[in-house]
Amino acid sequence: MSIMLLSFAPYAPGVPKSSMQSQADFALSVSLTALFGVFSVITTPILCKYLLPVLPGSAPLEVGALGIARSLGISIFLPTLLGVFIFETRPQLALRLSEWVNTFANIFLPAMLLLAIVSRFENLRQVNGQAMLTMIIACLAFSLLGYNLSDLDEASRRTTSLGSGLRNPS
Repeated sequence: MSIMLLSFAPYAPGVPKSSMQSQADFALSVSLTALFGVFSVITTPILCKYLLPVLPGSAPLEVGALGIARSLGISIFLPTLLGVFIFETRPQLALRLSEWVNTFANIFLPAMLLLAIVSRFENLRQVNGQAMLTMIIACLAFSLLGYNLSDLDEASRRTTSLGSGLRNPS
């Protein structure tokens, strides 16, 4: 059931940072992050209500769109809008802040991953090797699909590959 819930998750917020590091299309990655975030506010409650009961041993799960929107607003949309606002209104300030923000992100993202692993270590230990292998294969397959199904330029193909492959493990 947890893998099904992960598949309903919005686009990974780490994709814009990964896009920047891999010289992919940064603007496209930010746009896709916003678009899929909005999309998930609508689709996640519907999917949880109607698809989860189909799974053996599962019951309908009530997930509120308002809670999803609030979480995405704080974690994805607010920082993105603030960055765009500063870049558009004070480009020199944005350039000065970008080095500090990049350094912070390079430290913060791995620290959050470590915190997630440590805090959920018992849950992770219970995941068997076959399930872990399935998740890795799915990430690679979606990454390849994202790359190969994009008819855009090379940078955009890298962006759709990152977004497709990193969407759920993030």
